[in-house]
Amino acid sequence: MIKNYFVLIKEFLNKKTICFPLIFILISGMILVIFPPGSAFFQKISEFAVPIIFFYTTLGFLFFLTGNTRLVVVSFCCAAIISLFIKNFSNSEMVFATKKNKTEISIAHINLINFQGKVDSLLDLVHELDPDILCFQEVNPGWAQLLTQKLSVDYPYKATLVRIDAFGKMVFLKSAYNQLDTLYYDQIPDLDIQLSRNNQSFHVICSQIVPPFAGYSGLSSLEHLNSLSNYISSLKNPLILAGEFNQVYWSHEMRNFILQTKLNNSRKSLSLLLKVVPYEHIFFSREFECSGLEELSDNVSNHIGLFGMFQLKKEVHFLNKVKPALYQSTR
Repeated sequence: MIKNYFVLIKEFLNKKTICFPLIFILISGMILVIFPPGSAFFQKISEFAVPIIFFYTTLGFLFFLTGNTRLVVVSFCCAAIISLFIKNFSNSEMVFATKKNKTEISIAHINLINFQGKVDSLLDLVHELDPDILCFQEVNPGWAQLLTQKLSVDYPYKATLVRIDAFGKMVFLKSAYNQLDTLYYDQIPDLDIQLSRNNQSFHVICSQIVPPFAGYSGLSSLEHLNSLSNYISSLKNPLILAGEFNQVYWSHEMRNFILQTKLNNSRKSLSLLLKVVPYEHIFFSREFECSGLEELSDNVSNHIGLFGMFQLKKEVHFLNKVKPALYQSTR
């Protein structure tokens, strides 16, 4: 009985009026994932590239059972091409560096809007990670007061931009910083913290990019990324950029940003265990090497951020350079 069903399905799929339209649909779907049109709908489809890879792979096996070679080849090829596309913008060739006697820095980036667990569990996570720098996004006045009370002993230095909208942020540090710049794209703030370790200077930038298609008074995520890219290109120092980019790193805008800034992605690949598509990323300049990266979750398994460890490859010194006009800087 089952064999008869497979025979019927095989005969159905082998019809040219069925097979060739299916091939067209499969290839069109792959192209939409890699080169999505400008609408929000297609951009969202592209974000789910990893599940789509599994979908194509599953289809390939199903077509294999029905004996349709054309559809098998097309399905597996589409899955492979999307995989290579994502791999190209992951740092797949990166080998986590062995910890050595070099300038080391660890940073935890946490988006509080995603946190749904108990506050004590967040503090326990912070103490367990023990990062040098804690970057919190979407900090409202309530969170600001609580974090200051709980973390001031271990993190006596901080940079604060508390707001009632989604763009508030706080950065806690164990050691003093050399200089703090507040960068503004329109009214959206980012923080540039200039630090020294063992006479070696570098920047840590904490950023949050305007969501695409969100309609923030005509503000553009592309223009925001270009502004940040111009600012980063003006810096001669090594830097680490931790941010909530509100886009996957293989989106068209993020691909251009990575190419323009020549920054490295701290992710070697995307974890298949994540329940959501992550929008937060940590990038680093070529003077750094990454010695570890961990996806962070709260005590109810909600993804809340990233923890990265980095070290400088060689000694560098701080050099000032004029900042581009697109970003307004206040000190």
